[in-house]
Amino acid sequence: MLLDMRTLWMVILVTYALTGTLQLVLWRLQPRERAMLCWGLSMLSGALGAWFIMMRGVLPDSVSIGLGNGFTAINYTLSTAGLLLFARKRVNWWWIVMPAAVVLPLYTQVPLFSEHAGPRVLLMALLLGAVCVANLLISWRAQQLEALRLRQIAMAAFALTLAFTLTRATLTVFYTPPADFMAPQAIQPTLMFLGIALILLWNITVMLMPSERLQNQLRRAAQDDALTNLLNRGGFNTLSLRALARCRHMGQPVSVLLMDLDHFKRVNDTHGHEAGDRLLCSFAETVRAQSRASDLVARYGGEEFSALLPNADRQQALVIAERIRYRFERVSVPVEGGELGTTVSIGVAEIGAQETVEAALQRADQALYTAKREGRNRITLAPLLQGAAAA
Repeated sequence: MLLDMRTLWMVILVTYALTGTLQLVLWRLQPRERAMLCWGLSMLSGALGAWFIMMRGVLPDSVSIGLGNGFTAINYTLSTAGLLLFARKRVNWWWIVMPAAVVLPLYTQVPLFSEHAGPRVLLMALLLGAVCVANLLISWRAQQLEALRLRQIAMAAFALTLAFTLTRATLTVFYTPPADFMAPQAIQPTLMFLGIALILLWNITVMLMPSERLQNQLRRAAQDDALTNLLNRGGFNTLSLRALARCRHMGQPVSVLLMDLDHFKRVNDTHGHEAGDRLLCSFAETVRAQSRASDLVARYGGEEFSALLPNADRQQALVIAERIRYRFERVSVPVEGGELGTTVSIGVAEIGAQETVEAALQRADQALYTAKREGRNRITLAPLLQGAAAA
């Protein structure tokens, strides 16, 4: 099917303009996300580029070709600037504007580019390929620090766009454009349509990434303890149910720990709540360091902490609990006049085959009470329920 180039450019213009306007509106709703501003301006720049190219034959070629491709280059590079800002990285703006600064005089002053469409298409394809490589690297590094599902989709779109761009650049070498660049054609309009579709895919995807980040932040705020950055009680209750169901499906044992700092009220009364908070944070760091990646650890309330240990029976849980107890009794925090430390008492319970996490924690709490009564700074195992190994 032959596609009319001017109509295609009009479709591109309207799509870019609407998408860019929507991104700017979203930026006004989240003004701290400057990446959204970059992406909105990127799409509006693409709309301007499409308009100037669409006016080929109406405006002088030096204007339509030069400004059309210049704004298109800015459209590409501003997307990279947005990804850097979204990843909280510094943007070197010289690298963002340089391609447009090179394209504009090159396409208007050098006969090879001003008089032949093939070299222009080839150079812009190579620029888009370089932008895709940069976007892939930036996104991959950012994904290691902050996993986002939408960023994975965007990375797939970058990879597809890169493969498509290299294919288009190869075909362009053997392509002779018609004298009337806006005349209906088969090859270039189809390729351009596919390329624009891919660019729109990753622009729309990155446009939604700030919303996913905000949702994750709200979810973490609802599930995390602000002081220790561990799970809070609600988050622990929610995630432990899923972890327990997963372990039961796989036939793995599950244990819980209930931990309470010894003489913590005396610490607050003697040294103040600031010293107590430092001690709580130190204990949280100790538990994190001695736990496994699969363990769920929470500040259960006050100076009380809980942990759910997937694929750990009571003896394995006892080993982990002893590591925590041993390490923490050697931890101290600075206070006025010296150093302050305390110890921890821990109750351990293995979850029975039909037992809930809450019921197991109640048994761990009874074991913890026994540890406190027998002198503190010790670990007590709750009795093993019949069928616990089948949990």
